[in-house]
Amino acid sequence: MLIYVQNEDYALTEILDASVTPSTETLAQMFRAFGYEGNAVYLPPKYIESLEQTKIFIPKQNGGSYPAPEQTQTEDQPILTKPAGLLLTPPGADLVKLFEKTLETSFTRVNLDYLKQHLPGLLIEDLEIATEVEIEDKSPENRQLSDAKSEPSQNSPDTTTIQLRIASTAFRNSLTTNAEQPNGIGSPLISAIACALAKATGKLTTITKQETTQDGTETTVEFHLEDTEPKPT
Repeated sequence: MLIYVQNEDYALTEILDASVTPSTETLAQMFRAFGYEGNAVYLPPKYIESLEQTKIFIPKQNGGSYPAPEQTQTEDQPILTKPAGLLLTPPGADLVKLFEKTLETSFTRVNLDYLKQHLPGLLIEDLEIATEVEIEDKSPENRQLSDAKSEPSQNSPDTTTIQLRIASTAFRNSLTTNAEQPNGIGSPLISAIACALAKATGKLTTITKQETTQDGTETTVEFHLEDTEPKPT
């Protein structure tokens, strides 16, 4: 009699991928069906009524305008008309809550330096969903946002580029699949990190680039962070 014992990490990967891939594919199908072409922007705390929540806005047109904070703080409907777009809960909303619970803090109380210092250990040691994590500030002249909170300071740069490199043993297939999806929402793991960046820096956050190796073992993501003044509608 031959008994096959499946590797625990492999089993975890399959369970996670099976649970998250269909939901993200459903979102992509919805966007295509209704013609929403813009890239998702992760909204910082000043745009949201409850600091425990996270929201994304997807403009109807690529390059479309963003809503003002007073619109999204009181809006209960997912469809906005001026500017036209969708106001949704991102796929990483629950995962970022787990991050905060594990670290025993709200990301609205910390800054970018805190995330750079604590996220790698959280993902590698505490939650055991990655084997390597690197977070780097790729902004011109390596400018830092160490003082950035929910309200950007006067010394904060207008824009920041953050690069994440993650070698993951979980979410493997979803990382590969979501790298090819439109609207730049990201897999639940990448989405959760975007949520964390938006909450900690107080900046509008978009996923501008994602590259995943063919076997799904390593992913590099770039996040673009900008100050919270919306484009004119």
